[in-house]
Amino acid sequence: MRLGRRDKGQGVVVAAGRVVAEEGPDGTDAMLARVAAAGTAQGGVLVKAMKPTQDPRLDLPAIGPDTVANAHAAGLAGVAVETGRAIVAHRGATIAAADAAALFVYGTAGDGEASGSAGRHGPEAGEGAP
Repeated sequence: MRLGRRDKGQGVVVAAGRVVAEEGPDGTDAMLARVAAAGTAQGGVLVKAMKPTQDPRLDLPAIGPDTVANAHAAGLAGVAVETGRAIVAHRGATIAAADAAALFVYGTAGDGEASGSAGRHGPEAGEGAP
């Protein structure tokens, strides 16, 4: 993912074809709170991905039920993560939270190809999906 090359945080919010927020040192939750306060990302997507120089043994991007709740509060349509390069904490609760909020959780290969989804736009993800 090209944004990771800038060595910023592991997350961005994309809406209407443009990046409207970048994760900083304060983390994903703080970024989503800023997005919610600004109200500029309705229908957007939170994208969590590793930076190209990041060691996957030390710090994988992660999402969980709180991420889904914060994405919903920000007016986002869903969350996308790199399959096999992200942690979905409390997977069942995360999927249940996404379903309850009508948000999608989408797994993608780093090249942008779909590899699985959960939540309102797909069945519960199977092996190899987020």
